[in-house]
Amino acid sequence: MEGGGVSYYDYLNKRPTETGKNVQCVAWLMRNMPLNMLVCEPFGGVGIFATATQELIKPKVHVISEIDETCLQQLEHSLNKYPVKIQNADATKVLGTEYADLYLCDFPLFSLGRYLKGRWEQELRRMTAKQPKYIVMTDGSSCRYHVGWKNYNKIDSRIDSDRKSYIYSMSRRFWERYKYSITGCAYHANSFYYRLEPTAPDQAEFLRLPAGSAKNGLRRVDK
Repeated sequence: MEGGGVSYYDYLNKRPTETGKNVQCVAWLMRNMPLNMLVCEPFGGVGIFATATQELIKPKVHVISEIDETCLQQLEHSLNKYPVKIQNADATKVLGTEYADLYLCDFPLFSLGRYLKGRWEQELRRMTAKQPKYIVMTDGSSCRYHVGWKNYNKIDSRIDSDRKSYIYSMSRRFWERYKYSITGCAYHANSFYYRLEPTAPDQAEFLRLPAGSAKNGLRRVDK
């Protein structure tokens, strides 16, 4: 979470509506992807995105990494009906070391400012060097964008109050560095979700989830 300071469980339990929107964003970005891909998911969490991935695109191989012991236990429990490989591994060390058709990266604390200071840059460079079909990733900069965009404008004068201007700025940077650009972006008030492909920039499609959408979010299922 871009604000930092809370555990994933705390976030999940206190903000089910927002978590529901996060899943909707990822599902929209995956809607036209082929089945039977090799998927690498380096931030397993508690299996929210992994479940969506299994249901939507049914990977041939799905490798999930996580370093938190509690999350690892939950992953084993929640994903036991799916053919996934769960491993205790640090994403900063393993991400991009093996080929995947799709890298699914729920980056913590990603923003343009942090990225330009080197945060997650090496991981993105390793991933794109493997020439995947897709990268789906999280950017928390949508949170408080209405007050933060002026700081981004100091980095790129083409960034303004329209969130799309920020997204296209990121897309151009990715293209210049890696020859990947943002071809799709789904977002809500707190997070952007990108789909990167080896395609020239300025061809993105967008989905905005407004306030009040996904109002039921996630709910507990009692067995």
